[in-house]
Amino acid sequence: MRDAAYYSYEYTLAELKHHYGSNVHLLAEPVLLTQLATLCRPETLQPNVTYLVRDLYTHLVQIVMAHALPRRYTEVRTRLFTATPNGVWGGSVLDPDARVITVDIARAGTLPSQVTFEALTRLLDPNAVRQDHVYMNRVTDAAGTVIGTSVSGSKIGGDVEKALVLFPDPMGATGGSMLKAVSMYKELHGQPRKLMALHLIVKRQRMIIGQDR
Repeated sequence: MRDAAYYSYEYTLAELKHHYGSNVHLLAEPVLLTQLATLCRPETLQPNVTYLVRDLYTHLVQIVMAHALPRRYTEVRTRLFTATPNGVWGGSVLDPDARVITVDIARAGTLPSQVTFEALTRLLDPNAVRQDHVYMNRVTDAAGTVIGTSVSGSKIGGDVEKALVLFPDPMGATGGSMLKAVSMYKELHGQPRKLMALHLIVKRQRMIIGQDR
């Protein structure tokens, strides 16, 4: 067995500087920012909107996994092993047994959550990955002002013990739906590893919704 500590490393994010505290991460990843800029243009229409959202969340969830999930040392006999005993690769990989829950906050979060679920099950043990669904609507008064959030239904598959709980939702606008969803999961049985909101865009005064916990 090789020295596992030799192969360990700390994953670092490419981040924009901000004053929201250590639990908020504003990515400075140029590929993502280029795709986001294209998505935001008024001339960007379907089907490109769907393609861009899918590409953005595929990339974003990979960054989140690298940042937030535990790792383990592993050794793999490569194809070269049939020719030489030196054909073994050893290194630090994601722990395939890490528990992750992705929450679909319908409607805007449906596609991001599905993309997140697909990315997770390709890299982790599918039995450790769960997708939940929460159906919400904004509540407005007679003047059209948002005054709250209504939950019309949910499908939650169990507890959150030691799970990384992800809330992929493109736009952290008023924040009401996100805060309601987070509150629901804080009331479930178990202690989660982290609660993380994954936004593409957030309103500045509501930035705190994107925190890790």
